[in-house]
Amino acid sequence: MFLLSTGIIMILSSLVNTQAESTETVRLRLENGGSPCAGRAEIHYKGLWGTVYDYKWDLMDATVLCRELECGTAVSVLVGSHFGPGSGPVVTGGILCSGTERALRDCLSAKWDHYVSAHANDAGVICSEHRAPRLAPGNNQCSGRLEVQFGDTWKTVCGLDWDLKNANVVCAQLQCGVAVTVSSPAHSGSSTVLMGTLVNTQVERTETVSLKLENGGSPCAGRVEIHYKGLWGTVDDIYWNLPDADVVCRELDCGTAVSALVGSHFGPGSGPIVTGKVWCSGTERALRDCPSAEWGHHTNPYANHSGVICSEHRAPRLEPGNSQCFGRLEVQFGDTWKTVCGLDWDLKNANVACAQLYCGVAVSVSSSAHSGGTTVLMGNEVLECTGNETQLQKCPRSSSKYQDCSGHNNVTLICSREYKLHEKKSFNICIRDGAGIPDVALTVSNLI
Repeated sequence: MFLLSTGIIMILSSLVNTQAESTETVRLRLENGGSPCAGRAEIHYKGLWGTVYDYKWDLMDATVLCRELECGTAVSVLVGSHFGPGSGPVVTGGILCSGTERALRDCLSAKWDHYVSAHANDAGVICSEHRAPRLAPGNNQCSGRLEVQFGDTWKTVCGLDWDLKNANVVCAQLQCGVAVTVSSPAHSGSSTVLMGTLVNTQVERTETVSLKLENGGSPCAGRVEIHYKGLWGTVDDIYWNLPDADVVCRELDCGTAVSALVGSHFGPGSGPIVTGKVWCSGTERALRDCPSAEWGHHTNPYANHSGVICSEHRAPRLEPGNSQCFGRLEVQFGDTWKTVCGLDWDLKNANVACAQLYCGVAVSVSSSAHSGGTTVLMGNEVLECTGNETQLQKCPRSSSKYQDCSGHNNVTLICSREYKLHEKKSFNICIRDGAGIPDVALTVSNLI
């Protein structure tokens, strides 16, 4: 046992790849959330059940946990012991998953062990397969209008096909015995009604369907567009949520969804609206497999279009933004901007970043002391570009390498489009950034 108090950084100061001993059997569960797919994250390790400290706990980590428990995808990440304090030891903390791992033990984290700590900061999650009933308005736990929590959203239930068999399960889950009566009065509550107009075979089987994400900076982020019956169209954002977005990301080989965007976040599309009211569980292989409004070519000038950011989204920018083609490199990993550890960053990687920014080729790569405000990217993902890729997410990656970025060495790039060449084929340039970046001297030859 190790003691955690205000010195919790003691166990979080170094992340490791093999934090759980390989000979140990690990089990996971979610407690106190109303179903096996929601609650406080608990790990059985070395003979004891313990909790996860919520430092750095985010949607990527929760997604891996939900997948491991066969509970779909994560729809909500809870910290601060949202589901109540646990008991026993704290097993680990500072978890840093990419979102694609098969199990929580495969993620970077503090070393797993039995740590003693107050349980004020236990991590929790709600997964897309979470189903928890309640009877409203709550005057009596065992009588009332049925509402079901789908993921993190409460909805009333369409009563057309609801019978005593379904009702018996609800009563049992509420610890209320068996169902005595089931009726379908007119809706009088405030929760969203689960509409009965969704269909399971909304796409004509003979039609070929293609998906793409537009205007998001990479093929793995943007406005959702569907090619159907010869035209590209959009998806109305009614009911659009993380399980729907997760299916899109999976279908596009873009990992898992980290953000589901509505209100035409990536700008308005053109062409028809193909569908809306998409209702995925999060486990479908393709968007066409989800219940939704019937697919077609619909017109609605007031519709809002759905968007998504996937975990495989990689988009570069050069800061502080005075020039698009020169500055400190930051990369958007999913929905988070991070600076890049410069230990293994070379011209091949830099060429891809410059190409993605429409800035030509890389002229110079240097590492400087961290001076920006974004979080430094820890070395859990090392890009190994060949230099011929057009997008960073297309580069091979190595998770076997681990970079010690404690010195916060950032990458500064100069791309060829920063300069306009005239008669001279080569010349010397000296640039002072003025923001703590050292002078860069270089020679430019035949860049355009």
